[in-house]
Amino acid sequence: MLVTAVLPAMLATACATAGDAGPAPIVVVRHTEAALHEPVWSPGTHALLALTDDGRVARVGPGAPGTLLSPPLGRVGENVVTDPDDPTVAFVARPDAGQVVALDTRDLHPVGTLPLGAAPDYLATDEGSHVLLALSEDRTTVSGIDLDDRRALPPQEVHASADAELDGPARGRPVAYHVLGSDGITHYKGAPGEVEEKGHIDVRASHGAGDRVKVDRIYVAERDSDRLLAVETPPDHEGLSVVATADLESPVRDVGTDETRVYAATDDALVVFATDSFIGYPDGHLHRIATIPYRDALPDGPARSASVSGLAVGADRVWLTFDGQDALVGIARPPIPEP
Repeated sequence: MLVTAVLPAMLATACATAGDAGPAPIVVVRHTEAALHEPVWSPGTHALLALTDDGRVARVGPGAPGTLLSPPLGRVGENVVTDPDDPTVAFVARPDAGQVVALDTRDLHPVGTLPLGAAPDYLATDEGSHVLLALSEDRTTVSGIDLDDRRALPPQEVHASADAELDGPARGRPVAYHVLGSDGITHYKGAPGEVEEKGHIDVRASHGAGDRVKVDRIYVAERDSDRLLAVETPPDHEGLSVVATADLESPVRDVGTDETRVYAATDDALVVFATDSFIGYPDGHLHRIATIPYRDALPDGPARSASVSGLAVGADRVWLTFDGQDALVGIARPPIPEP
C-alpha cells in the first residue's frame, strides 16, 4: 500500500473536482515489508533495489503494492548496482565467496556469478567502458571485470581507509573511478590493465556521487563538517582540487546526482544544487535550487529520528531509506530554474 504524507506547508490548494486527484505531493512515505538500506534506482523495472538487513535484495515499486525479496544470499557486500547496459541485471557482492552474484531484476533470482578479486565488498560501475568494479573488504584493492567479454582486469592497489567507498563515471572510454573515505579522495584512470593514480586530495569524505556529465568531478560530503564539496581534476589533468563548496548547516548523510542536479540529504531535509557541469563554478559556490524538509512526513516513533541509510535518484523522485525502518521517503525532484 502506498501511504502518502504531505508536510503542512506543502499542501496543494488545487481543485477537488470529481476524478481529479490534484497535483502529486512533494513528499510521500512508502512502507515496505523489510528495513532497507543502500537503495539504487533500477531503470529496467522502474523500481528501487535495496539491501535488507538479513542478506537479501529487495525491490519496491514506488507506485505498486508489496515488496519483492530475493532468496537469502548469505553475507553480502555493502551495496547493489545495476548493469549499465542490461537493465534486467543487478549485482551484489559476496565477500566470503570471493564473487559477485548477478540477479534478474524482474524476479530477483540469481542468474550467475562473477569472480571479482579477493573478498569483493563495495561495487561500482564504469558505464563508459562497461566495467564492473569492486573494492575489496580490506580496502586494499580495486578489481574489475569487463561486462562485455567477462575478461578480468588486473587489480589496482589502493590501500584506502576502512570506511572507503568507490564511485565510477557515467561515460568515457578509459577505465576510471574515485576511491573516497576518511583518508582522502583518490582518482584512478587508464586503459584496461594500465590504470594508475591520477590525483589525490586530503579531503575527509563520508559519501560521494559522480557528476553524470563531467566525469572527472565528484560531489562529496565532507566528514565532520556541514559542507558539500565539488572536487575535480584541473585543466592540466593532474591532481584533484576543490572547485566549489556549500555549507548546509547540518551534516550531509548521503549524496546523489542526475544530469543537472546534486542531491544532498541531511537529517531533516533534501538540499538540491545545480551541477553546472559545463560552465563550472566561477564564484566557488554550489548554487542551491531548493531545500525540501522531509522529516515530519515520517510516522511518529523510531522512524522520526532514524538515521538516513541511503539515497537513490529515481525517475521522478529522490528516495531515502532509514536505519532499521520499514519506510521510504520519496521527494519530488524540483525543476531547474530558468536562467
